[in-house]
Amino acid sequence: MARYYTRSRESLELPQCCFPRPVCPCGCPELAGRTCRRVCMDVGHVLAEFDCSRPGGLSPLRTLAARLNETPLSPGRPAIFLDRDGVIVKNVTRADGTVGSPRTLEEMEVVESVAILVRRAHEAGYALVVVTNQPDLARGSLDRHTLQIMHENLLQRIPHLDAIYTCPHDSSCGCNCRKPNPGLIKSANDDLRLRASNSWLIGDRSSDVEAGSAARIGSICIPSQIKGVDAPRICKAIVPHIRAESFRDALAIATGLSDFAS
Repeated sequence: MARYYTRSRESLELPQCCFPRPVCPCGCPELAGRTCRRVCMDVGHVLAEFDCSRPGGLSPLRTLAARLNETPLSPGRPAIFLDRDGVIVKNVTRADGTVGSPRTLEEMEVVESVAILVRRAHEAGYALVVVTNQPDLARGSLDRHTLQIMHENLLQRIPHLDAIYTCPHDSSCGCNCRKPNPGLIKSANDDLRLRASNSWLIGDRSSDVEAGSAARIGSICIPSQIKGVDAPRICKAIVPHIRAESFRDALAIATGLSDFAS
C-alpha cells in the first residue's frame, strides 16, 4: 500500500499494484500522476474509472450502444459474449515482435466479416456484448479517454453490438471482473437484464473459457492469433466448452443457425 495526501490533507492508502506508473489523465501535479476518484474530486476533477474503494483501484468500464439510450433491450434475451482482441479485433504485432492489444484507434482493425456475422446473430434474437480485459489501462500504456474513443468507434463499425464491458485491472489486482472471473458477464446480465440460459461466450484463451464456465454459460473457443497462447484447459466445468474452427463456426454453434457456415 502507498499513502498519499490530498490538498485538504486527507490521508489515502492506494494499492501499489494499481498504479505501477503515473496513469492519472487529469495530471494532478502534487500527486505525481498517481490518484484516485476521491483525490481527483479534491483537486477539481472527477474520474469515475479511478475508484480506490473497489478492489484493484479501478472500476469496470461500460460502453453502451447509443441506441440503447432510447430503446433498451427487451428483458430476458439470451446473449453471446465476445472477447475483443483476437476474436473481433485483430491483435497488433509491434516493432519488437511482441503481439498484443491495439492501443490507439489507428491500430484497431476489425476482423473481416465480423459486422455481418454479428448482425445475423442479432437478427436471431441474441444480445451481443463484448467482454474484454485491458490491463494496459492499469499499466499506464493506454488511457481511458483513448479506450473510450476506440470502443465508441467499434460500436459504430459493428453497429449490432449492444455493449462493451472492460476490466481495466492488471492480473495482480485481485478484482472480480478480470477474466477468468465472471464479473463482466454478471454485470452485463444485471445491467441489460439478459437471460443466462442459452447464452454463450466466444473467446480464444483459456481465461475466456473459464469465465464462461464460472458464469454458468456455454463457452466456445476459436484458434488464437497469438503463437504459444495456452489452449483451453479441459476442466470439470458445470458448462462444458466447445472448440470451433472460426468465429463464423462459433456463431453457428451458439445460435443453431446453419447459414453461418455458408
